[in-house]
Amino acid sequence: MVLAGMILDGGGLFQVCAYAFVGFWVGALVHLARHKGEQTKTDVFLLRYGHFLLCVLSYFLTGWIWKLRGYDYLIRQLFE
Repeated sequence: MVLAGMILDGGGLFQVCAYAFVGFWVGALVHLARHKGEQTKTDVFLLRYGHFLLCVLSYFLTGWIWKLRGYDYLIRQLFE
C-alpha cells in the first residue's frame, strides 16, 4: 500500500490496491470466522493467493467506478 501510494498517477493505482486490500481482508476474516480450523486445499490457496486475484478484479472495478462518476480522463490515463 505504501509503494502504491507513492506512484504519481493521481491516486489511481492506490485506489486499485485499496479495493483489493479491503476486499481480501474482509473475505479472509469472514472465512476464518465461519470455518474455525477446517481449511480445505481451496481455502488455503485462496488465502495465500487471493489478493493477487483481487488485484486483477479491482483493476477493472476501479475503471467501472470512475466511469460511473464521470472521471473518463482518469480511465484513459490508468488503462493506457
